[in-house]
Amino acid sequence: SVGSNTFTRYNDFFGNIGGPIIKDRAWFMFSHRDGYGGKLIPGFVDDRNGADPDPGPPATFWTKLKDPTLKLNFQLTDSLSYESMVQFGRKWQAYRGGSRTVPLTATMNQDSWSLIGPTFKFAYIISPTMTLDWSASRGGYWWPSTPYTQDIRQVDRNSGETRGNYTWTVRKPVRWQWGANFSVFSNIGETSHELKTGYQGSWGYSTSTDYLGFVGHAEYRYRSTDAAEAAGQYFKASPKVADRLP
Repeated sequence: SVGSNTFTRYNDFFGNIGGPIIKDRAWFMFSHRDGYGGKLIPGFVDDRNGADPDPGPPATFWTKLKDPTLKLNFQLTDSLSYESMVQFGRKWQAYRGGSRTVPLTATMNQDSWSLIGPTFKFAYIISPTMTLDWSASRGGYWWPSTPYTQDIRQVDRNSGETRGNYTWTVRKPVRWQWGANFSVFSNIGETSHELKTGYQGSWGYSTSTDYLGFVGHAEYRYRSTDAAEAAGQYFKASPKVADRLP
């Protein structure tokens, strides 16, 4: 088959910097990751200019990851501290779903962003034996799935061979979480114990989920015969064995 299960390139870079903003009162930390992984999947091809019997040259299946992160700490008083964090994450996988039976034009272009934070957390030392902390955080992502072609989607149920456009979808969910914990440290008998109670809640919603579906709102499904599959003619069946989905 075309291609080989080997990396074309792989790199993963990390870096961070941090330190005090105000001596003994405020600190920051910033980190960033930049990664790339590309590999050849056996049979996965770039069919944009291909034609039978040559489907096209091998295509590199690659993923890019980026996630800048910022964290801040503040000592508000001798007994009260505060910290906050935010992280953006980008995942770009241009040919998601690609395989021997799914060439480049039938894959999904995923270029998504996620957000962890901002987070807010307070920690309060009530006494040498009692502590209280409370926090809130936000999370969510923006994930568009875009196609490469306007051709009608075709799937052969026997072989898994797939051609045509990927469904167009955009997802934008958001989730908030919050909670509090109260702890008491006490000696019971001859051992030390921590008695702890708390509460946690959450609330989520989707600002929008745009599902535009397949081009023409149609997908054609086939069941090729053994002879047709051996000849690579997966979509030559009569219309009676092809389903049109509304």
